[in-house]
Amino acid sequence: MNTCTQNFSQNFGDFANDLKNTALRVVGVACAAIGAIGLMLPGIPGTPFLLVAAFCFSAID
Repeated sequence: MNTCTQNFSQNFGDFANDLKNTALRVVGVACAAIGAIGLMLPGIPGTPFLLVAAFCFSAID
């Protein structure tokens, strides 16, 4: 593998990792907000959203 290919692979890997972390943060914050609202309002389940938020935050590198 030449240097150009190695640099591209490393840069693409960094971009993909950053994209994954950003997506997990966005989903985690959204689920945490919905979960917090769900704990206060009757009829909206809060616990599943908080569990998804906890999973998203734990999966961030």
